[in-house]
Amino acid sequence: MVAKVMCLAKSGVPLFDTRDRFKSGTGWLSFTHPIKDSVTMHEDNSYGMQRIEIKSKSTGIHLGHLFPGEGPKGEDRYCINATVLDFVARKDT
Repeated sequence: MVAKVMCLAKSGVPLFDTRDRFKSGTGWLSFTHPIKDSVTMHEDNSYGMQRIEIKSKSTGIHLGHLFPGEGPKGEDRYCINATVLDFVARKDT
């Protein structure tokens, strides 16, 4: 299987690597971390919840939410909206 990166469909900027993807059972794409310096985090208190919103650093588009410690082995879970992403083959494989 070819390792791929998840890129922002709008700009092509790499955001997540499929090597960091896991099945969370939530129905959302889930990763343990983003590609370095690709996202920004923001407080999100909408809908009566306290969450951490993730946005693309390059465009500011909403990507999903971070759930600290809810990934495998207590790692973080980045829960991502797949509709804003494209799969692209890694260039360094």
